[in-house]
Amino acid sequence: MHDRLPLSDAVAVESVEKLNAAIRQHYLPALDALGRTIDRTQRAIVESYAEVARPALGLEPAAVAVVDPTRARLYKGSRYAKSCSIASGGTTPLEGQLEQRVPDVVELIDPVVTVELPPLVKEERTDPAAVADAYEPAYEQLFDAAGWE
Repeated sequence: MHDRLPLSDAVAVESVEKLNAAIRQHYLPALDALGRTIDRTQRAIVESYAEVARPALGLEPAAVAVVDPTRARLYKGSRYAKSCSIASGGTTPLEGQLEQRVPDVVELIDPVVTVELPPLVKEERTDPAAVADAYEPAYEQLFDAAGWE
């Protein structure tokens, strides 16, 4: 196991301050490189992880979809970004905590619209065309919120 998962170079953190420092040193440079790649595209969809409100710092989203079971709440990107700054306690994404949580951000703003997402059976979930068909109304609303035609 140790051959496949070497821990000798692992970064150990013992406090939030040390975690933030490790994120600045190791994580943010990779995230910045990803952001530059996204900036070069005409349109991109960035998926969050673990309820992190801004998985790609420095990017101004056109729209944001907060997806829960059976629904998606859609937000204008500029309002969502401003709410992220307010939730962090700073005026920029790097002031305050490095990662804001989605619930802390969305409690400050109202969605443009909430759309229902029908539950899908296993066969539908594994078929991209079936997923696209089932969720087409939600995608259309997201594109409208983003101002995409």
